[in-house]
Amino acid sequence: MSSIRSAQESVFALMRRLRTLTDAEYLRSLIAYHAAPTLLGIKPATLICPAAEGRDLGQALKQCAHCLGRDFRVGVAGFHNRAGALLILVYNSRLLRSTLGAREAMELLTEAGYDAASDVEDLLETLREKCGGQRFPHEIGVFLGYPPCDVRAFMAHGGRAARCSGCWRSYSDAKGLRERTEAYRRAKLRAAELLIDGESWEGVVAGLRQKAA
Repeated sequence: MSSIRSAQESVFALMRRLRTLTDAEYLRSLIAYHAAPTLLGIKPATLICPAAEGRDLGQALKQCAHCLGRDFRVGVAGFHNRAGALLILVYNSRLLRSTLGAREAMELLTEAGYDAASDVEDLLETLREKCGGQRFPHEIGVFLGYPPCDVRAFMAHGGRAARCSGCWRSYSDAKGLRERTEAYRRAKLRAAELLIDGESWEGVVAGLRQKAA
């Protein structure tokens, strides 16, 4: 492992490395970095909006989905927004099922037009349809593991008047937000270091598994 870098240096170094990779390697590495908290089992799902940059990301996603399912036992769903941009949701089925099964989450999703009695795959299908609609489905925050009370407040206030911001905007538990934001940051930094140092995919998998142990 190289010497310790600052978080900002790591991100810049990772972006430079990503430009040298094939489409499949690029997308797999991008997912490994952004979705590291989900791959490590500390976040139910991660939404990624990759820049296409002339790449065939649709085909690359098919290849990545197999590797991620095999090596991390996570699911990968491709959505498109109304402008046609690709959105990728990486999710841990077990954690997501538990997250969406909580009473507050079920109530919010029911109000947003979901059949809360559905299984995870059906809920994701409804989310996919809504992502392509005229209004972005901000209830996606529940899928991403954000507290339902904060998701509800975000929707009610249009994202304004939050007490603090991190990986989401909190209207309630600032301490919890800070702690989870830091845990997610550390997971992503670990993935970035592995990728920057030129680890093979197998090395990245082993390094993240070691982190999770």
